[in-house]
Amino acid sequence: MNADMAREIGWAAAYSFLKSKRIPCDYYFTNDDDLVWIVTSGGRRHYHQNTPQETLLAFLQDYQPAVTVFRWVWGQALYPELRQIESEYADEIALPATGFDNGAMIFHSSVADIFIPCYMGDQFVPAFVVQHPYYNLMIPFLYTKNAIKFTGIEYYNPPEVVRHAYDDDEADKFRAYVKEHLLCRHKRWGATLRAKDMSWKPERGIPPYHVDPYLQSLAFFDGKEALMRKHPILEKIGWTEDLISQIAHMSATSKVCEV
Repeated sequence: MNADMAREIGWAAAYSFLKSKRIPCDYYFTNDDDLVWIVTSGGRRHYHQNTPQETLLAFLQDYQPAVTVFRWVWGQALYPELRQIESEYADEIALPATGFDNGAMIFHSSVADIFIPCYMGDQFVPAFVVQHPYYNLMIPFLYTKNAIKFTGIEYYNPPEVVRHAYDDDEADKFRAYVKEHLLCRHKRWGATLRAKDMSWKPERGIPPYHVDPYLQSLAFFDGKEALMRKHPILEKIGWTEDLISQIAHMSATSKVCEV
């Protein structure tokens, strides 16, 4: 199934279609269809492969992550926190999954139900404004050491854009709105996460993956359904109901908060 078909019927429906075929699948790779991939020097040094496909497969077999994201070139230029984390992991190909572009992500089959129903293909629509902070908030705190930014391969968009849809004023307003409703309003997340905010480092995993209720309580919202229904941009997005259900399902009732 290609991106055009998935976009036409909806990503949740496309994902359900793939699951219905009962084809053995460890990972789902969701990505924009205009990306060009290359193997980095670090990828060649660690895995000695010639193609992005071979390098990625070697990494997945090696680390078996719950969620894999990739280096976000635009974010590196925009956020000093990302540059600082990358400098601390200068010789590594596995970094914490902070500050990433959700135009290219890989989900292990045991966690795909949480995220793919909220994935969409066209970034220049209101849905992308919601999806980007949602993924950047949930994934690092849910899967910690098993959510990995893989730097062994990189991508770029041939038609470069000056400003992403999720970096515009509307997205900034939405992120501020979300922050007001976090259980821990002082918590940094996404591209602003610093190394000192994380008590974990990337590690090799053993699927399937399950979420600890304590970790759930650290990242999620107070007044889940009310939060997701009040903002006007959410009324324009077809998968908002799926998002509400997922947040209500995952959010713990505890008010635990890390400092």
